[in-house]
Amino acid sequence: MDGRMVVACKQSNKGDDATILYRPTIVENICQRCLSKIKKHWRLPNNILYCWNCATYGRIDENKWLMCHIETHTFEAPPECFYTWNGTLTPLQTDVANKILEGLKKRQDQLLYAVTGAGKTEILFPCIKWALEAGKRIAYVSPRVDVIREIAPRIMANFKIRYTIMHGEIKEQCDYTQLIFATIHQLYKFYHAFDLIIVDEADAFPLNGNQSLWYALAQVRSDRSTLLYMTATLSQDLKRLIRFEQVEVQNLLQRFHGYRLPNIQISVVGKCWKKALPFDIRQQFEQQKNPWIIFVPMIDDLESIKNKIEQLHLNLKVACVSSETSNREELIKKLKNGKIDILCTTIILERGITISNVQIIILDADKGKYSDETLLQIAGRSGRDVHFPKGKIIVYCQENTKQLNRIREIINGINREPNM
Repeated sequence: MDGRMVVACKQSNKGDDATILYRPTIVENICQRCLSKIKKHWRLPNNILYCWNCATYGRIDENKWLMCHIETHTFEAPPECFYTWNGTLTPLQTDVANKILEGLKKRQDQLLYAVTGAGKTEILFPCIKWALEAGKRIAYVSPRVDVIREIAPRIMANFKIRYTIMHGEIKEQCDYTQLIFATIHQLYKFYHAFDLIIVDEADAFPLNGNQSLWYALAQVRSDRSTLLYMTATLSQDLKRLIRFEQVEVQNLLQRFHGYRLPNIQISVVGKCWKKALPFDIRQQFEQQKNPWIIFVPMIDDLESIKNKIEQLHLNLKVACVSSETSNREELIKKLKNGKIDILCTTIILERGITISNVQIIILDADKGKYSDETLLQIAGRSGRDVHFPKGKIIVYCQENTKQLNRIREIINGINREPNM
């Protein structure tokens, strides 16, 4: 069976099938799939209570059951030469990869705390190879769909096996495979299904602070499971796991190419960019004919900054991307391929994308609209390519704030002690 959890009618014949477990949907006004407290007005026309929070994944009400297909997998050994990666890890990467693998074999949950651009994906390869050969079922999940889009083809270029991708923007695949890539909300559809769960960008919204999604993570764990969290910035949830010694922490505070992290350049300007663009921005675009990403805090700001850049008459191709952009993936590819020069965006692209030689501009960073984690992730988009390790991260602001100086000091601290 496949570890799926589906909604079934209460009148279903339970029978004696040991591979199926029936669970109540709502117990004491708590949804047993997403842990939401059922509100009084969450009622159907016939006055039956239902869960509004997870209705997207199949509406459940108090007259239904959660039918769980018990996972009893016995996967065949993968074919010879299924693992095709012929690259090499750095000594630091090798040490961290070995420690993670050793911990997973002991069934000790792991947390990989690594700077952006440290090569986390390649560090995972030995762990994934071991789990596949050991017959374990793997879920690679992330809170962000952009991460899943980018990471799945990168990993599967080196593993010649069948796999499934699940997220809200594609028609669901029903294939039963040993390895799946999914956004974290898709875990609502499983129960005790996976032996190794890899959580990429474990600090990111919407997982950060979301009790329901953490419950979903717990629900999909088999009785022999281990979890591997990966992050470049520690959320309060992850700090709590560390404090209560629920994970072993592996640090990798150096990029794979060995160069230091580019730090933010704070440029104080007299006027808000909405009134007038910074005086040197034309010069920046003329000097750096590379791809640029410009971050603004609000979707409503995107067209405004795009129009102002076009008014410079530099013959630059400019596009906007936000959570509301249906062709977001296409525009990112165009930036990578040089068909777009500047991409104006919100924090939707703070993580999960790698673009060679990209230069960064952050606007309104002195207005308190970006978290520390967001600013660190944005800065981490720059300098990731071994051939272009010294990208620009220019922060235009009207005031040099304590937060911006704190971000500079954090990055300086990592660069001073990369092996801590």
